[in-house]
Amino acid sequence: MGDVYKAMMRSSQGTLLADPEAPVSETPQDQNYHWQPVAENALHLNIQHDGKIAQQFEEVRVKLLQQAAEHRVQIHAFSSALPGNEEGRASCALHLALSFARMPGTRVLLVDMDSSSHQALTKCFDGKVENGLCEFLNGAVNSLDAVTLPTDVSALHVMAHGHGTISSTEFDHPRLGQMLQRCRDLYDHIVINAPAVLGHTGCTQLGQHCDQMLLAVAMRYTPTHELERAKRLMTEHGCQITGVVLTERK
Repeated sequence: MGDVYKAMMRSSQGTLLADPEAPVSETPQDQNYHWQPVAENALHLNIQHDGKIAQQFEEVRVKLLQQAAEHRVQIHAFSSALPGNEEGRASCALHLALSFARMPGTRVLLVDMDSSSHQALTKCFDGKVENGLCEFLNGAVNSLDAVTLPTDVSALHVMAHGHGTISSTEFDHPRLGQMLQRCRDLYDHIVINAPAVLGHTGCTQLGQHCDQMLLAVAMRYTPTHELERAKRLMTEHGCQITGVVLTERK
């Protein structure tokens, strides 16, 4: 049994989801978590998650949990209609994961599955990344321990994209479903930076493994007809869009 797996086995006294109606704790994050010591080789978060943006994603997180109050919801994927970084799905996935990580006793995994973003998610962290999801899916690495990296946010682990691209065949391969199923046992929440709906057929395949799919939509950028086409395509493949988050291009 790998080190990550052992470290992340749930306590029998733990809970899966915090009460969405409960007030947010004002206790500093380092005092909330006693999950495990942060490793010396932990990735360092180099962006800010505070102020207005933290408040906005706290509202997103609360609404998601309220909508899913009667269901076990763990895997949340952020996609968008169009490929590229303009709609901000990687940023949305990161901030949603950080919002979940602020919930006491919650273990979170952030996964980068978007080959078109040129590892935008990984660039939000400083540290050495040797292997990622690509290496796991193509069989170059067989251990989740090798691709699941600790961060200096003690409740958050990251699975980087890795080197190369993730093909549609790999999104449809049983290995991906098996990996996500194992992650359900290890983490309370898995947040995925997914490919664009209209840029990669893998998005509709991935959606069938997820509990919630969300779309990042850039104001004054995303054409309405493209957004409608993306929503229609997801629906045709049995993937329901839970919500839309409006973003603004810099």
